[in-house]
Amino acid sequence: MFNLHGGEYAFDGTTTACDGTFVLDFTDILTPGIAIKRYYLGVFDSRTGDPATLLSFALKDVSTGIEVVSTQPSLTVDADEVYTWIDYQFDIDVPNHPPQAVISATPTSGSAPLTVYFDGSGSYDSDGTIVKHIWNFGDNSIYSGIDGITAGHTYEVEGLFCAKLTVTDETGASSAAAVFIRVGSEPEPGGEMHVSAIDMSLKEAGPNVNAIAVVTIVDASGAPVSGATVYGHWSGATSDSDSGITDDNGQVTFKSDRVKNPSPGTAFTFTVDNVAKEGWTYDESANVETRSRRATPSYTVKLLLLPSLRRSTPPSSDRLTPVLAILRFGYLSPCPGRSM
Repeated sequence: MFNLHGGEYAFDGTTTACDGTFVLDFTDILTPGIAIKRYYLGVFDSRTGDPATLLSFALKDVSTGIEVVSTQPSLTVDADEVYTWIDYQFDIDVPNHPPQAVISATPTSGSAPLTVYFDGSGSYDSDGTIVKHIWNFGDNSIYSGIDGITAGHTYEVEGLFCAKLTVTDETGASSAAAVFIRVGSEPEPGGEMHVSAIDMSLKEAGPNVNAIAVVTIVDASGAPVSGATVYGHWSGATSDSDSGITDDNGQVTFKSDRVKNPSPGTAFTFTVDNVAKEGWTYDESANVETRSRRATPSYTVKLLLLPSLRRSTPPSSDRLTPVLAILRFGYLSPCPGRSM
């Protein structure tokens, strides 16, 4: 809210009524995002018989040079309040979110030769399109292609293989996910295990954002450890605790509580507190990482609002009659058929 108390001086510093233009920068309060928002201006006149006129309202995106003028006609108000607005979508300086690779394999173990069918159809891109899939089967065999959402591969020799899927979007951003394939007999259970990775990502659902942490547990040789219970907690944006059991890939996924409209730079941190499995020893000192964090992106957007306010009647003397004008600024999601 911006208050203008009329009185001795007009917009140009004299005592004669004249048109005036406000130029305001609202970068610090602009809500990040790429959705269309409704930016509105309200003018309140406090004095009966001395109306004020809102001549125009323009929004200028200084990052692109685009200027949008409100389609509402000039509005006159006398001891009342009027509104005008502009619908605009800021889609600049919004960092691209890389795609998320999701991989599954059937079967994940067996005798040689072992044919495995891989599926990457669960991969997704929240703000773009996946245009390329690359499969590295871990035995010096690679397959890639635009339509390579699924793949099949036969392992001819015994061993532990790490099959990896890398997905790439139209901007060149990429991410990878892996699954271990064991060909031959299972090793004897027991031994030492540790955290080999904590992969963090953010998931947006409307105004709500939550973090996802994928923890991978392996043994001393790097082989995945299934059936291990991982205990951890979230800090920063949320403060909830989690536990889960690793799958055949030695991985378990944790999701933080949701945060509504988090500020740019809000950090979600996940910490592994303990890992337990009967007959195994958790070697925390061997962890590649015990804690990982992911922050919401920061945005830099410049916004100029250019309303022009003019009193419709001249002053009765060489000094301006006191008048109160209140300008209110904000945003609303546009609703079809709704008038402000």
